[in-house]
This record gives sequence, C-alpha cells and structure tokens, in this order.
Amino acid sequence: MAKNFIQNGTAIETTVTADIASGTPMPIGNLLGIAIKDLNANELGAFAVEGVFELPKDGGAINVGDAVAFDVSAGVIVAASDTLAAGDLANCGVAFTESAAGAGTVHVKINVTGSTITA
Repeated sequence: MAKNFIQNGTAIETTVTADIASGTPMPIGNLLGIAIKDLNANELGAFAVEGVFELPKDGGAINVGDAVAFDVSAGVIVAASDTLAAGDLANCGVAFTESAAGAGTVHVKINVTGSTITA
C-alpha cells in the first residue's frame, strides 16, 4: 500500500446543520452524499459517495442510463435535462432503473459523472 494512502473514498464525513435520517441524500460540495446513519444537528457523520441507492424522485419519467440531478429544495432526484434552480446539484448520478412518470423512487448510481452546483 502506498505510504500516502488515506482511504478508499467511498464515504466522506461532514457535520450536519439539522437532524437527518439514514438514507437521506444531501449535497456535500459537488458530491451527492447518502447519510449512512441517523444524525442529529451539529453531529459529524459519514455519507456514502459511491454506490447505487433507491432515492426519492419527482413525478417525471427517468430512463435507465439517464443522467440525473438533485433538486435541493424538494429533496428529490430529477432528470438532468429538467430546469434546475440555483444551488441544485446537476449531473450527480445515473439512473440504474427505469422509473415511470408518477413513480416515487428511482435507483441511482451516485457521483459517476462530474456533478456541479448550478448557479
């Protein structure tokens, strides 16, 4: 192992400003993190930044392989082609399953593309 190895990079730690439940998606800079456990406000906790997760989504259809974005104010995944508001996380993952219009969730492989915060 290289002397400068730190970790595998599958999780990142940050302090949350409000209570957050395990499995909740949250932007961390240009990454979409998924809370690994329940966290209380002002607590340091770990967030997964790799993997496939079932996440809440808006009502629109998303196809397998579509790039997705995270609507911060609604707390849901949307198609990357949707109009995003300032502060939303664009291109934060790729849909791993079809999700029909009206379905409430989609499976997403997070952080596989270069995500950015919309201005």
